[in-house]
Amino acid sequence: MGDDDGLMLPFEVWRDGFIGEADLDTARSAYDTLSATPQRSHFDKIALPTFATLPLPCTYLWARDDNIFPRSEQWCWFPRFHDRLGGARLITMPGGHEVCLLDPTALADRLVLAGRP
Repeated sequence: MGDDDGLMLPFEVWRDGFIGEADLDTARSAYDTLSATPQRSHFDKIALPTFATLPLPCTYLWARDDNIFPRSEQWCWFPRFHDRLGGARLITMPGGHEVCLLDPTALADRLVLAGRP
């Protein structure tokens, strides 16, 4: 547990599961910028009965090397979450779960691409 009842993984667990492709100094530096995640964001149920039917453009960005969940249809990010969006545009990129810390320029390029009409 982290401060204020938040969730904070120990460094070794976070490094192996979220940013294993980084060298030790980069991983430690990134970890030192993190703060505890409020528990409620993981456990509170929310109702979004009309979300999937809203007439909004939608893009799913998948960092293909994100391996915090096993690669199975039950747990893997893709295609499970993409499919739940019902036909969202798919954009992929190399990188893991913390691509925002390790390759922010490539991520920014993909976000610009995701926002195109």
